[in-house]
Amino acid sequence: MSKTSGLTDKVRAGLRQGYPGQGTQRLEPGGDPVTVIQMVLSIDQIAEYEENPRQQENPHYDEIKASIRAQRGINNSLEVTRRPGDEHYIICSGGNTRLRILRELYQETGDEAFSHVHCLYHPWQGEKTVLTNHLVENELRGELALIHKALAL
Repeated sequence: MSKTSGLTDKVRAGLRQGYPGQGTQRLEPGGDPVTVIQMVLSIDQIAEYEENPRQQENPHYDEIKASIRAQRGINNSLEVTRRPGDEHYIICSGGNTRLRILRELYQETGDEAFSHVHCLYHPWQGEKTVLTNHLVENELRGELALIHKALAL
């Protein structure tokens, strides 16, 4: 019977880990969400993914910019994440071009419609996941040079 109660205590302790009602460990206020959620962020709160495999401008850049200007925003939410301890969110699944365009349009026009964007936040899963997501998105949304694919891999 002692083995069973020992196992039960271990399971109970594991389930309570991070539980706010437990005196020894508390959830940090203001911490990042632990699940996928929608957010509205200022374009200043988001950074482009610096390891983006696309090293050249998207061949559809002008078309994308014209579309965003005409709609006064983007149709699809940007997908963002945040590295542990970082201040800024980063694009986690394609969208660097759209973010760059929003910044340009806000600078050019001063229109507040370009200053905030709807985002889908994903909890941090690691550099490999973000890089893989960008490879897939870049391939789907605009041709990616073979050399840039190879360098990313």
